[in-house]
Amino acid sequence: MLAEFLHFVKSQQLFERSEPLLVAVSGGKDSVCLAHLLSLAEYNFSIAHCNFKLRGNESDEDALFVKQFATTLGVNYFEKEFNTTQYAEENKLSIQEAARELRYKWFRELKEQHSFSKILTAHHQDDSVESFFINLFRTSGLAGLTGIAVVSNDIVRPLLFASRLEIEKHITTFKLSYREDSSNLATDYLRNKIRHELIPVVQKLDNRSYKGLLQSIEYLKNDYTLFQYMLHKEASTFVRKAGDKFIVDLTLLKQHPMAGDVLFQLLKPFGFHKNEVVKIVKSEESGKTFYTHQYRAVLNRSELIIAEKTKNDVITSVFVTQEDSEIYFPINLKVEQIESNQVEFTNEKIIAFIDADKIKWPLELRKWKTRDSFVPLGMKGRKKVSDFLIDEKISLLEKENTFVLLSDNEIVWLVGYRISDLFKITDKTQNVLKLKIIV
Repeated sequence: MLAEFLHFVKSQQLFERSEPLLVAVSGGKDSVCLAHLLSLAEYNFSIAHCNFKLRGNESDEDALFVKQFATTLGVNYFEKEFNTTQYAEENKLSIQEAARELRYKWFRELKEQHSFSKILTAHHQDDSVESFFINLFRTSGLAGLTGIAVVSNDIVRPLLFASRLEIEKHITTFKLSYREDSSNLATDYLRNKIRHELIPVVQKLDNRSYKGLLQSIEYLKNDYTLFQYMLHKEASTFVRKAGDKFIVDLTLLKQHPMAGDVLFQLLKPFGFHKNEVVKIVKSEESGKTFYTHQYRAVLNRSELIIAEKTKNDVITSVFVTQEDSEIYFPINLKVEQIESNQVEFTNEKIIAFIDADKIKWPLELRKWKTRDSFVPLGMKGRKKVSDFLIDEKISLLEKENTFVLLSDNEIVWLVGYRISDLFKITDKTQNVLKLKIIV
């Protein structure tokens, strides 16, 4: 496998032997294999291990194993512990998303502090196939079906040439020790279901099915590269740059037979989603502004001006219309109208069920204010939102990122915490509004 590894690194021009590299090692087969190959080839690298404190003693034993492994290889070792659960709760993220944010933030801090040229991870062919299916099932355009990129800015994945079976063969050949993450065996997550249930079926179809799938992903990747080139070449006729702003000539753009799709592709890198783009194309209100977390797009007569948000951009509220199925700013919220017999109650605070016949459209989403009050579910009297958050022992950081959803100036949902008793579902409810925070 060493020869294939060296050929892949050279052919893809990933890095040189003299470059100082930072390698993420969890202790599993994949990352152990990557670190071992780098050691065999005498690359200049150090190891970083994240202890997310999610599996008790097992997490600590993983960290000890990786530290000893680094000592055996004779390379520098970095380790950091994270309170992942707390971070996920404070930032309203899933555990997986929280771990990812913490991991890469720390890796980049190490890269800056110790002048590493690149960050290496041990993703391989099977990971790329799993990502293909995840994006396929979650509705994706062409970009989501191209698998995992070999290089993404400062992240390099030098094992993408290898399959899981080839990695296991290398581990066996060199009798390398590794740690098995018990959570990888569970089928609670979509990725694990694809790994343990779907992919084995694909591999059994015939000898060529899996190789054909890998080749298809490669073709899709090439097609996407060509598509991006042609898109930006054509877009140059109606898009220009002025300083740090991008300006779209909407008059010229709307002459295109697929104006909405073209604009979506142009705005997607700025964080705009399909719903916002549809509103932009339909809107003729000069001065109308659309926001993402980092950018704003302003309609100025026949032009659309895209620029970074400034400190003076005060966003008071966002309105949710009856036609919206999902909004993406200031939080990602899915909006679904269902019948009462479709309600499946859950303890998850990210989901709320509202009597749809009791609300007035549009709904307003904004950050809570000190004067706000509502009738928390299960109570008869009103309570200040500030008092409710204190009673719930909500941290200052969480308070600063708490939103309310209102109907005709009445709070429907203290988002992520409690609905209003005034809008609860009863045995007389016929139509239900299901709200879900997407994390």
